[in-house]
Amino acid sequence: MSEVVGATKLPTEMWMVVVEHLKRPWDVAALAQTCRRLHDVVNPLLYEHAAEHGYDLRALVWAIRFRLHSTLSHALAAGADPNRVWRYFKPGATQSAPSFDECIGAVSRAAQSDFSLVYPRPYCSPLHLAASLGDTEAMGMLLDHGAEPYAGSSRVCRCYDIQHFADSGHTSSFINQSPRNPRWTPAHVSICTGNIRAFELLSSRGGGVEMQSIDPDPRTPYCALTPLHTAAMSGQAEMLEWLLKSDREYDVDALDFSGKTPLVYAYYAHHWDCVTLLVRNGADINRDHRITLMQEGQGYDPIHIVEDDVDFLSQGTLLEDAMMPARFEDALRLLDLGADPVITDRTLRIGNSLIHKLCLYPWYTIPWDTARWESRPVHAAGMKLLNHFLDLGLNFRQSERYPPLMYGEGLELGYTALGYAARAGNLHAAQRLIQAGADVDGNPEQDMCTPLACACKYSAGKPVMEMVTLLVKASASVNRLRPQSEGPLWVIHRAFDEYGPAPGNIIDKVTDYLLKLGSNPGRGTSNGDDAYYTALDYELLAGNLERFEYLLAKSAEGSIGDDDFIGFWKANKTRPYKDNTPYLLKLDKKGLIAKKDPTVLPFIICRPQLDPELVDHLLELGVDPNVTWSGNTPLGCILQQTNVKESIMLRVVKSLLKFGASIFLPMEPMYLTELDAGAPQTPLALAVHMRDTSFEVLEVLLEHQPLKDAPPDVDPFEYILQASMAGNTKALAALFASLGASSPVRQAQATNMVHRVLDAMFSFGMVPICPLKRPSNSSMVEQEPKR
Repeated sequence: MSEVVGATKLPTEMWMVVVEHLKRPWDVAALAQTCRRLHDVVNPLLYEHAAEHGYDLRALVWAIRFRLHSTLSHALAAGADPNRVWRYFKPGATQSAPSFDECIGAVSRAAQSDFSLVYPRPYCSPLHLAASLGDTEAMGMLLDHGAEPYAGSSRVCRCYDIQHFADSGHTSSFINQSPRNPRWTPAHVSICTGNIRAFELLSSRGGGVEMQSIDPDPRTPYCALTPLHTAAMSGQAEMLEWLLKSDREYDVDALDFSGKTPLVYAYYAHHWDCVTLLVRNGADINRDHRITLMQEGQGYDPIHIVEDDVDFLSQGTLLEDAMMPARFEDALRLLDLGADPVITDRTLRIGNSLIHKLCLYPWYTIPWDTARWESRPVHAAGMKLLNHFLDLGLNFRQSERYPPLMYGEGLELGYTALGYAARAGNLHAAQRLIQAGADVDGNPEQDMCTPLACACKYSAGKPVMEMVTLLVKASASVNRLRPQSEGPLWVIHRAFDEYGPAPGNIIDKVTDYLLKLGSNPGRGTSNGDDAYYTALDYELLAGNLERFEYLLAKSAEGSIGDDDFIGFWKANKTRPYKDNTPYLLKLDKKGLIAKKDPTVLPFIICRPQLDPELVDHLLELGVDPNVTWSGNTPLGCILQQTNVKESIMLRVVKSLLKFGASIFLPMEPMYLTELDAGAPQTPLALAVHMRDTSFEVLEVLLEHQPLKDAPPDVDPFEYILQASMAGNTKALAALFASLGASSPVRQAQATNMVHRVLDAMFSFGMVPICPLKRPSNSSMVEQEPKR
């Protein structure tokens, strides 16, 4: 104690020198708390020390958080920077800036739970914190000392998450065009937190109308939010009412960056008190936001917008957006507030209507509120909307059209409203539409498939059998009604759907029911209509031979046409999960597959298990033995099958040669790489290189088509050269024998070939041990070579 008393007797100048050498503000603060005299001396120096060493932001945040105006005044007077930005950082041992809790704890009602996992990271200035608390006295002091009223911030208020959720399109078709980093101003924060006096102060000081700070980076888009947008998205009904009654005239239908009005944000965030206020003050509840984007060019470059694309870039009217089970109650509220279904229906330019959208999904919903994941029925609300639309005379009989943006130029496919209800398994909507006079077969000239086929599209929990029964009892056709459309049986049997395969018991139950009513599992045509799949095709595609035979047996007499056999064969070749080639060729009594698809011969030769009897069967039906398939002839295919027994290969080769297969026909070898670039690419060349297989194959080839009878464009020397280069002496002897070297002229040609081979070997660097001298041409012709 005596030491402390002694220290207090030191002159003030000495203590000022001590403070100047302290680096940490808490050491200065501890010294100021020692006694009254040191407090009076050191406390003024504490604020100057904080400003000098970068701890001024901590002092400002502390003063604003606990409304310590005297502390704030001292800090600003000592030189604290009012525009110093606080940014989120990971906690460490020592930090010059305040911690997350110190900065955001003051505005806990507006702060989110976990900023460390969200982009962008939070940042703000002291003025933003004061505005969020509505501390007008602190705001006045900050502005008097040069605080920037247009400074940017991020995640100080909760509207960022609201706008991000509205733009993400969870249950809506709102376009996603939010600025990546909005940089909200203090005025925006004051509105979002409902502090009217704070906004009044900023307005009087020149910073009350801009919601976003101007970013120096020109690539950062400007969000164009007005105070009405901010109040609507944050649900500040009192602030919104004050803004609407204020002296400033705000446009109630002003557009932001992505073409949204304040009413859009209020509706999407379920702030119905704000929705009511805006509508009563003139907001257009029937505004078409597609027209907004087209005519006013908000958020998109008009050069890249075409009229058909706009329907898929924006949400249209609020009532159109509410045509989802999760928002049926919202749709009823919009109708009570004056939304006009007729106006909305007129804006739908792709052939659909509000009734189409109403029937697009089953009338069950899973709320986006994570606290309530259970499904809840919305039949009452959906039926009330449907009855209202039908009473107004909205069109539900036309087919929805899809523009080229989705399915290509000139292709327009869709469904009627009944088709959508059947696809969704919406029994209530389907029954009501049938009562209203909907065509149970849809629009046969335009629909992708009939409502009955739509009913067969399986999804988990969908009442498929009940919907099929409802439509059949209403006299729906059990077969397809136009070429290249999907039949009901095909739809129920196919497994390649977005929902996966239907359970076997449902497939069997629906199949038996439709077959009894005369549904055709095939095409039943003979006019070349094979450009689509049928139920029979699918079973072959999936390798379900038992189910295929069951459907075939249940088919009515005459219901299987010539086109069906071609469809069977295409399905078998497309996805051969289980090879049914032998079965199909034997089933085809007329030989239609062989007549329509000449490549069937090389296809079966390349099968893993080659059946020579099938080859003979096709050749007897008249299949061309020299047809090419992927650049290969049937003879070339069999010679390249390394997993085929020699006896089977020899039998197939003999059959092909018997029916006129050529050994000199050019081809593209699949596997062998020994053939040189200049070598003949023919079946005979392949046989010459077959050193590991039986020599009998080559003998058979030359026996049926010897070299002496080769076409004029065939040079025997090329084959002899290949045999010599490959070292295949047996092939070389067979080739010479095939030339017919018994006459003196043939012997002379053979001798000439030998010398040509030697010359070729010299050119390749293959020097023989005893080079021979080539005789003159005259001696070769006039004299018999000596033995």
